[in-house]
Amino acid sequence: MSNIDYEELIRSPLDELDSGNASGWGLWVVGLVAGLLTGLLLVFLVGGETDPEPALVTTTTELAVVVDVVTPDYPDGYIELAPGLGAKVSELIVDEETITMSVNTVVARGGDVFAPIWPVGGLWWLESGSGTMVESSRVVLGRFSPGVFSVEFPAAPFNGETQFAEASLVERWDQQQLTGSVEMPFLGEPFIAPEPVTITASQDVTLIVPALELGRFLGKVEWILVGPEDGGRVDLVAVLLDGEGVEVGRYDSFPNLLDPGDHGVSEIISSRSFRDTQEGAETVVLEYTVSVVEVTPVAVNFDLGAVPIGR
Repeated sequence: MSNIDYEELIRSPLDELDSGNASGWGLWVVGLVAGLLTGLLLVFLVGGETDPEPALVTTTTELAVVVDVVTPDYPDGYIELAPGLGAKVSELIVDEETITMSVNTVVARGGDVFAPIWPVGGLWWLESGSGTMVESSRVVLGRFSPGVFSVEFPAAPFNGETQFAEASLVERWDQQQLTGSVEMPFLGEPFIAPEPVTITASQDVTLIVPALELGRFLGKVEWILVGPEDGGRVDLVAVLLDGEGVEVGRYDSFPNLLDPGDHGVSEIISSRSFRDTQEGAETVVLEYTVSVVEVTPVAVNFDLGAVPIGR
């Protein structure tokens, strides 16, 4: 903001002058005319005549607005992976079939750690010291360690190389999450849904569950997404309730993040250890989270020169 006192500039020079101070008044006018009223004088001079009642002149001043771009405050070594989310490659683990890259994440200082800023996954490339580049096969999230994820690459194309130069995220799979649940009667052990279940997840997204099976320890859910242009991922949880609405069993899906698609099969596993019966179950509640994916091209590069290699 300017420190100029505009009210002082436009007040009459006669406000503070007495009748005998003519020379001071004249100097003040000369300075004001030179600095502020040049445009007004031009009106008198155009055409070589002086108009006793000059026309009103409107001037427009363009103000330059300076916007400071604030860079999120991440710890040293972390690079922004998604808005408000920083990442750092902590280790590469090499075995005969797979190279697993472990990635730690942090939220920008002052950010909301519970905000839905996580991308569903992404497409990565791993480059070896000799220049061989291989595309990622899947991304795996840890259900009990949400700040860490792993990216897996096939090992065969590297022909035994153990020196790696760079990892690059080239497509980020951003997400819009749609959640809800549906209920159906429990028809006995093992539970098999008698018919496909159709769920309207939103105005533009329909989730179809053609098959749902719940054994004593393991289960399986088939799913189809109708609507999303870039596909998506589906996480399903099956909860068994007794006649009073008390939970007597729960099955969770394992959060492997493969390429976004419009269909898939999820294996689900009982989260109750040493279950030996489904006795008392009367209702199955199928809870769903549909992650509608939007593929966003990016170029985020991680230097692997100092990243430790494990076996």
